[in-house]
Amino acid sequence: MDRQLLDRVSRGETSAFWELWFQYQDYVRRVCLQVGGSDDDVNDIMLKLLESLPVYAGRINNLRSWLGRVARNFCLDRRRREARVRLVSFDENVIMARRGAGSPA
Repeated sequence: MDRQLLDRVSRGETSAFWELWFQYQDYVRRVCLQVGGSDDDVNDIMLKLLESLPVYAGRINNLRSWLGRVARNFCLDRRRREARVRLVSFDENVIMARRGAGSPA
């Protein structure tokens, strides 16, 4: 059944995408939450899949595995980006505080 839906997705049938999404969205959500993701991440993954699944549909052998990998990588990448932003923000605040403390008023 997945193969037939993937073939339809690869031909641009959005109704087939939604059939697959409704079938696997709970699985994608579980994978995402297991690695620290959020429901917002799940929504973003859905948008990413809506765009990318038609491109890759013909090459996917195990849809569940592929979706799990996409969800896991997406959520981990987002957490890494957020951690870098927090680190940079912290470093900038420390530098600004040091400059402010060392400069005459």
